[in-house]
Amino acid sequence: GSAAILYQQRSLTAPPVPQQRYDFQYYEIDGFAAADLRLELGPFDLDKGVYRSALLTASKARLLGVELGSIRVQFSELAFVPVMAGGMGVLQDIRFLRLGELKISSMQVPAGAVKRFLERRIGGLRLDALKMDETVRMAGRWRGLSVSAEAAVALAPEALTVDVSRARLGPLPAPPSGRDEVGALGR
Repeated sequence: GSAAILYQQRSLTAPPVPQQRYDFQYYEIDGFAAADLRLELGPFDLDKGVYRSALLTASKARLLGVELGSIRVQFSELAFVPVMAGGMGVLQDIRFLRLGELKISSMQVPAGAVKRFLERRIGGLRLDALKMDETVRMAGRWRGLSVSAEAAVALAPEALTVDVSRARLGPLPAPPSGRDEVGALGR
């Protein structure tokens, strides 16, 4: 026969860490690395077993190969368990148990980082130019053909939207795509 063992996660009855602020000169885990990372924990709600709020900041980071700058992320209803470094009481990592909401307040994504990301993700693409201001404009070559495009990109509450106003592959212009949702980002 088979046996099943079921576990129920208990709510935290006290703050899992003693301090309200943690600073890391360098932090790295599973596709994410950051410099000058700071975690500031808000008040702990004993009834719910969560931090009502938390703020994560970093001067620079790399997420799945994309370089980022000036990161500011807000959390609400955060519960985690700490991973402490070998008996020294030093916070090494956290394991998320619960998160009500994550909000990216600010983040810089340099054009060079986007260019490198696109070239790695799209086989055969080599961009000669990529400019980001009110729109994203790029030009280069894909598998020997010249390519160019211009699009407006907007971050809506639930999705990233891309409105392509101009695109060309070799001598052929592509019709504008209109507005397109790239993916759900929210709840």
